[in-house]
Amino acid sequence: MRMFICSFLLVVVSGCAFTPHEVQMNAMAPRLASDIGAGITVGLRFVDDRESSTVGQRGAGMQGADVSASSLLSHVDIQSRQILADKGFTVTDYNNNEEADVKLTISIRAFRFFIETGFWTGANNVDVIMKSEARKGMDDFENTYRFNNEERILVVPDGDGIDQMLNAALLDVLTQMAADKDLYKFLAS
Repeated sequence: MRMFICSFLLVVVSGCAFTPHEVQMNAMAPRLASDIGAGITVGLRFVDDRESSTVGQRGAGMQGADVSASSLLSHVDIQSRQILADKGFTVTDYNNNEEADVKLTISIRAFRFFIETGFWTGANNVDVIMKSEARKGMDDFENTYRFNNEERILVVPDGDGIDQMLNAALLDVLTQMAADKDLYKFLAS
């Protein structure tokens, strides 16, 4: 009986690794208000520059079901627009040459989660990279915002755990972008 219960629990726990997971995006950019962008219109666009739209796998060693984040780009779009609005900028479409005083491209370079296997433990690895590239006339500005973390684990995280790690990483990157004084000086100059 004990062997049956242990086997049953092992199957139930490992079953999560074979169930696809959709990340629920909830990272909210910090509200760092200023009037630096008053009177400036920014032409904004987003580029998905990731190697793969798959965030990772639920099992160790890149095994198991896919983890995806289909709402990532729209979430980052909303948060980036809010960051710019909080700085006083007016946001328009990137291709609207008549209204845009300056152009800004935000690229999602990486949004990854993977579980590394070890002898006694494993590791949750989270990697988020975003890049801003601005152009005003012949002048260019670019900066990259990164978050990378490895956390040693004994148990593979459930869906809520994956969501928490990825949203914390995205929040860190959005905070870096919201606090990038050089970017906003360039946009406003």
